[in-house]
Amino acid sequence: MTAHEYLSMYLALDSDIDRWRREIKKRFDVTTKDSPFSIISNISDMPKSRPNGDRMASFIARHVDADMRGVGLLEEKIREAKEKQLAIIQAVDAVPINLARQVLDFRYLQGVSVQDIADKMESSEKTVRRLIVKGQSWIVFEELSPFVPNCP
Repeated sequence: MTAHEYLSMYLALDSDIDRWRREIKKRFDVTTKDSPFSIISNISDMPKSRPNGDRMASFIARHVDADMRGVGLLEEKIREAKEKQLAIIQAVDAVPINLARQVLDFRYLQGVSVQDIADKMESSEKTVRRLIVKGQSWIVFEELSPFVPNCP
């Protein structure tokens, strides 16, 4: 994995986190709206005279439990993605050259185009690209750390 690929993961992880949060919201909406799953809150009030009453309540409970387990897995994915994002932020913050660090932040953490960065810095795109390459040369991430001598 190159430094560019590593840094590009930040915004991709943002998209994944948003998608997983929408999925969690959707699962909660399904289980709390007036749907068959909302019956779960009234299981104790279900009439027991029907022979299938307990089976229906059990079926609903199993489906709600499965949805909640899925929510737990999605929450774990979100936690792991945020940890990866934090590692990327720390890698960018560790770049000792101030301008290169700022350019990497704009480009990879905020998703600003090279042209827009050049406009903000009142410099050429070529200069911005050079700063990106210079900044990327300072990026050290876990995958490379054991193989790079004198790596922090």
